[in-house]
Amino acid sequence: MSSAEAGPSRSGAESRAAQEARLAEHFPGRAEAVATLLDVLCTPDTPLPAAVHIHAASSSRASELLSHLLAGATATRISSLDPLQQPTCALLYAHLLADLAPASAARPEALDTLVAALAPALQEQRALVVVQNAERMRDVWEESIGEAVWGLAELLRAHGRLCVVTVSSLPVASFRTPRGSGAVLGAGAPIVLRLPALRRDEAVAVLRRDGEDLLPKDPRAATVPTHDWRTLHGAYVGLAYDTLGADTRDEEELRTLTAAVWHPFIVPVLTGEMAVSAIPALLSRAAPLLRDVLARLLPRLVSANAWVASAVSWAESMSSEAMATTAAIEAEDALSQKTPSKRSRRAPLAARLAQGPLDSAVQQLAPSVPLLGAYLLLASFLASFNPARLDARYFLRDEHVLLPAAERVDASARKRKRGGAYRKKPAKRPPKDDGQREDLNRQQLLGPKPFPAERLLAILQALLIEAGGDASALVLGAAFAARRQDALLPEEETEQWERKSRGAGVMSLINQLVSQRLLVRMGPPTALLAPNLQLRCNITYDDALSLARRVSFGLDEWLWDWSGGGGG
Repeated sequence: MSSAEAGPSRSGAESRAAQEARLAEHFPGRAEAVATLLDVLCTPDTPLPAAVHIHAASSSRASELLSHLLAGATATRISSLDPLQQPTCALLYAHLLADLAPASAARPEALDTLVAALAPALQEQRALVVVQNAERMRDVWEESIGEAVWGLAELLRAHGRLCVVTVSSLPVASFRTPRGSGAVLGAGAPIVLRLPALRRDEAVAVLRRDGEDLLPKDPRAATVPTHDWRTLHGAYVGLAYDTLGADTRDEEELRTLTAAVWHPFIVPVLTGEMAVSAIPALLSRAAPLLRDVLARLLPRLVSANAWVASAVSWAESMSSEAMATTAAIEAEDALSQKTPSKRSRRAPLAARLAQGPLDSAVQQLAPSVPLLGAYLLLASFLASFNPARLDARYFLRDEHVLLPAAERVDASARKRKRGGAYRKKPAKRPPKDDGQREDLNRQQLLGPKPFPAERLLAILQALLIEAGGDASALVLGAAFAARRQDALLPEEETEQWERKSRGAGVMSLINQLVSQRLLVRMGPPTALLAPNLQLRCNITYDDALSLARRVSFGLDEWLWDWSGGGGG
């Protein structure tokens, strides 16, 4: 072969390689399918097969791939059919004739008229007939029409020049014909190209390609660097695929659902409630959005635009409520720092919580957890791991009311601890190497158990009383904290603690911790208050211990049988 003959061949090979690389990049996980389709359909010197069936998990995505692949096939006439758009013989024949023989003036009403009009036009011309959503052939077209479409190359005597490409989510064996359950093509069965569902990394790569189009256009987003938005989107699509991928196999549907949830997902960043780097807190806030998009948008109970509008409105209201709660608690904390209690010799709570980063989930969600939230989380941890039957022993402030009348006088003379209860410190736990057997029924090994909200509030009240002056300024306000410096009647103090620890602010804070997945709501959705509302702690022992150290709280003294020694 001379150099003049080799030049065009080498140039064509480079063009083919560039096209293959471009399509493989645009359609992750489909590089092998792209190479096969280019060899079978887009090589001018290769005869076309009579039929090709593309069995794809996502037929719409396969149709898009085929459209991009055939865009450069200028020497081939292409006719695209959809059984829903051409449901009758007249519409089908007219569409085929207009695409494959545009110069013909015939108006075919029957198959023989169509064959007579198309045969001259395809004598020297390559042609492709692409049937989108081919599974509709079974339901919309008569079986005789489907058989004619499958065998169009044989009817026109255009073997090697005409190919029928069907794209469907069903295998070819599922298509009915008068002579069997599969497609009958005369010369043989169609070439089947299987496009399975994408693996996780491939599907996430497809979702990440939409990131540039989903960058927020809101003016409030201008303060956040574009790189941070891309980082957040990369973390978000991983969660979206893990949540939505099991319910939808269609790649286009997955892209639609993921893009819809993205708009309300970034609302806390736009409102200033959370930083763009607080990825764990943002991902936890997305849980109800992902559940709702599966419940309403996936079955198309609402349109995509309507769902996005309602979800964004909900996210903005949740963000405003959380910011208002945080601002109110921070204001109370500021007042408590200005009026410290004389009875407290420890640093204020805000200073202790700010001394160092917390651990695990608490460390990442620290900006979203107010000061009172630390006590709520500690109370929830104790409620999840301590037996309810021991609450009176650990948290009851006036134990003497449980004693017989003859013993109440002696009990009242006993020295109370600072919080007012008579709880004894746990006995020293024996070492694990002294022969005792490990108890496998301990709650530490079984995991956190649910508890009613009323029990959580009661334990919270006991912890706040135990905390002393810092908690007084935090929960009861600076005015009451100043009054606590003087002697107060026990009834008055107890009434104030009970009223404040069950106020609307505490209930709002519980809802905020639930939205951040630090608490888990276990009861029915309609249960708003105890006893129907059941909660469960969702932090680890290390998280609780880290919080307890920051507020100088002896967590181990309040835990029952944590290390298996039977103490407490």
